[in-house]
Amino acid sequence: MTQPSGRSVFLERRIYRRRRMMDGLRLLPIVGCLLWMLPLFWQVDVPEGDLVRMSSAILFVFGVWVLLIVVSFVLSRMLGQVPFRDTTLLRETGAAPKAEEPDDGAAG
Repeated sequence: MTQPSGRSVFLERRIYRRRRMMDGLRLLPIVGCLLWMLPLFWQVDVPEGDLVRMSSAILFVFGVWVLLIVVSFVLSRMLGQVPFRDTTLLRETGAAPKAEEPDDGAAG
């Protein structure tokens, strides 16, 4: 039984890693938003000795922000080092040059 798309099931290791890194970069904003919402769930109406301070919440938010910057920088640098070899990956990301249509002389 053959596949209808004609694409192979197994990908080259570097193409597979590149796609997973791209997936990680796509999910990074979602993970960041979820982490930024965590201080909303911290309990502030507990007995006086166990209050969550606003300064710790602010430090957490800025720590997540710095972490997101570092992770995106590392992943983007890793993506820049892996050469493009898969043309389907190029087409999906919009990085592949589009073939120009031949000029049949009809201007219009």
